[in-house]
Amino acid sequence: MSNDIVVETQIVLKALVLGAGCCFLYDILRIFRRLLPRGSVLTGIEDVIFWIVNAMAIFVFMYNANGGIVRAYIIVFMILGMIIWEKMIGRFVVQYVTKLIRMVWDKVLGRMLRFIFKIVYTSFLKKIIKMIHKVLKKIVKPFKIQKKTNTTETKNRRSKRGAGLERQR
Repeated sequence: MSNDIVVETQIVLKALVLGAGCCFLYDILRIFRRLLPRGSVLTGIEDVIFWIVNAMAIFVFMYNANGGIVRAYIIVFMILGMIIWEKMIGRFVVQYVTKLIRMVWDKVLGRMLRFIFKIVYTSFLKKIIKMIHKVLKKIVKPFKIQKKTNTTETKNRRSKRGAGLERQR
C-alpha cells in the first residue's frame, strides 16, 4: 500500500475514535446529570462548555490531520464513530454505570458516611451543644422576665418597702 492510503486510513480510524470519545464524554456528563439533577440553566451552561471543548478537540484534530482543511469524510467518520458508540455501548454505559454508582453509594459509601456522622455527632457535637446550652443559659438568665406572684405577697412586699405608710396618713 502506498503511504497516502496508510495516512488516510489512520485519519479515518482516528476520526472514528474521536467521535466515540466525544460521545463517551457526553455519556459521563449524562451520568452526572442522572446522579445530581440540575436546573435547565445549569444544564445549558454545561452543554455549552461541553461543545466548546469538543469543537476545540475537533479543530486540533483537523489541524493536525489535514492542516486545518475540513474534509467531509472526516466529519462523516466522526459522526459514524458517535453513532457506533451510542448504539453499541453508550446507552448501556449510562444506564448501568449510573445504577452501579448509586448502588455503591447506597450500600458502601452512604453507610460509611452515616456511621462516621453518628460517631462524630454522639461524641463531639452533643458535648458541644451541651456546653453552648450552659453558656447561653448563664447569659440569658439575668434577662428572663419573672412571673408576677400572688397579690398578697406583692402587698407584703410593698408594706415592707414603706409603700403602705403613705396610705395610712
